[in-house]
Amino acid sequence: MHKQRIVCASIAGFGLLTAFLPWLTVMAIISVSAMDVAQGWVVIVLFAAALAVSFTGPRPYALDGARQGVLSVLGLAAAGFGVWKYMQIKDGTIKLGGEIGAQMQQQGGTAELGKSMAKGFTKMLGGDEMFEIGFGLYAMIAAGLILVIAAWWKKRAA
Repeated sequence: MHKQRIVCASIAGFGLLTAFLPWLTVMAIISVSAMDVAQGWVVIVLFAAALAVSFTGPRPYALDGARQGVLSVLGLAAAGFGVWKYMQIKDGTIKLGGEIGAQMQQQGGTAELGKSMAKGFTKMLGGDEMFEIGFGLYAMIAAGLILVIAAWWKKRAA
């Protein structure tokens, strides 16, 4: 398999893992990953598609122009999605009532109480004081951008 394909597949595999890393911490108590926020499944779909594209075509050769373009679009979409979620976290408009409700239910409370608390805390505290952005979101944005670079990086023949 060509080195360019291996690098692109590795980056896409890492991008898949970023969906399970902590994206943010709520009130320094609850860690939230992409699977806990609205539309978090998009990360899995984008990087899984990039992984599949890395393996298609003649494997001993570098990626052709069409596959490079597809990987670039997928990488930019993943980075754009990450920036969008970052802005939602910073603005305090991200919807986390379901996650806080699930945590409350695990502790013996009700899910509705957790959702109400999440809405109240968001209004009362705002985004900056309540949420702390985690490593997973930054890693996902970086993986998307590096995937674009790796898709177009070709070593010249000697």
